Amino acid sequence: MKLRRFLFVGVIVVSAVNSPALAQIDQQVARCLSPHDASPADLRIEGCTWAIQSGRWSGKDLAFAYYNRGNAYFDNKEHDRAIADFSEAIRLDPAFARNYNNRGFTYSAKADYDRAIADYGEAIRLDPKYALAYYNRGGAYRIKGDFERAIADYDEAIRLDPNYALACYDRGLAHLARKSYDQAIADFSKAIELKPDFAKARVNRERAYERKKKDDGGVSDPTRR
Repeated sequence: MKLRRFLFVGVIVVSAVNSPALAQIDQQVARCLSPHDASPADLRIEGCTWAIQSGRWSGKDLAFAYYNRGNAYFDNKEHDRAIADFSEAIRLDPAFARNYNNRGFTYSAKADYDRAIADYGEAIRLDPKYALAYYNRGGAYRIKGDFERAIADYDEAIRLDPNYALACYDRGLAHLARKSYDQAIADFSKAIELKPDFAKARVNRERAYERKKKDDGGVSDPTRR
């Protein structure tokens, strides 16, 4: 029985035989598989730990439990434990790109950007259409001050997902850092078009206009309200 399908199957079995043991299995697995915004991290950790230690799953299904627990540890700001779980998930299922992306994101949270970039690169190798991995790697490059590589990754993320407002915004930040004001303004404007309530994009677009005005006689943001 596959872990990723267990919740659905388990509910049917419990309904049929009303077994307390199966009900407990269903509850624990449900906790492990809960979205991060639907269940507290501690409960997800508890559920995934039960699944991992139960001996009921192996291979990709066991890897998925480690992956989910790694996400819960990340949400709990237990970054070293998250990295350990993502690493075990990678060992068990090395072809799952999200394992590398999420470990890379955890390395970024620890300011270990070189390891983060390496993990994002592996995620992209496994899934060349993984827009989020390009976006995350672009963020790591931008923090390191490698704006050209950051912009190239944001370009690819936006090509894969033209409605990616955050990628437009962050590419604008990279252009702003390079004093490419017109390109920064265009990116912030696109981010606002995609997400009209994007306050940070409005603030930074005004900042770009002000810097342009100071550097080469441009005008302040005419869209400011």
